[in-house]
Amino acid sequence: MLIVGTDKLQNLPNTLTLPNVIEPLSTLPEQDLARRPDLQSAYYNIQAKHYLVDVSYKELLPSISLSASLSDLASTPSQALLTSPMWSLLGSLSAPLFEGGALRAQVDIAKLNAEQAFWQYQDTLLSAVNEVENALGQEQSLTEQQLQINNALASAKRSFSNYQSKYQQGLVDILDLLTVQQKVYDLQAQLSQINYTLLTNRIDLGLALGLGVSS
Repeated sequence: MLIVGTDKLQNLPNTLTLPNVIEPLSTLPEQDLARRPDLQSAYYNIQAKHYLVDVSYKELLPSISLSASLSDLASTPSQALLTSPMWSLLGSLSAPLFEGGALRAQVDIAKLNAEQAFWQYQDTLLSAVNEVENALGQEQSLTEQQLQINNALASAKRSFSNYQSKYQQGLVDILDLLTVQQKVYDLQAQLSQINYTLLTNRIDLGLALGLGVSS
């Protein structure tokens, strides 16, 4: 209910005091997205796949079990004529040669997995850059809207004060005064919504930049 002469619109609360989610963008340090968990995970996945490639290459190399070979040595000269450790060594050396095709296939598979990990990292990086770009664009747009609504609200308040004075003098109708008052309320509601959206977007921007994540 409007009580003329006592209801001062300028004394009503404008918008709630909202927290500062992040510092102004101009004061943020240069970001390289290195603290994003998804990028770190994708990068370490590349390293892991490359290690598997190295393991697959090493599988192509023959391994020699000296203890098994030396155990074939005879304890007597006669037994030495019938048993030769060279056969055991030859078996150890020739095994990768017979399995070479399968082992080389494993190498190719490991290399393909490493390449796929690289492309997955690239996709993750592009998504991260897009998230930051979108959040920055939204930040700029919302900041401009916030400024425009603040200016419109200040103008509407001045208009209401003027209409209130004229109403007290009997120069304008009560409906005209209520119309101006409603406009002020609408602008206050819009400003509150813009502030909420701006702070929500700043949270998204902080997450996109990897802020708050320990390196």
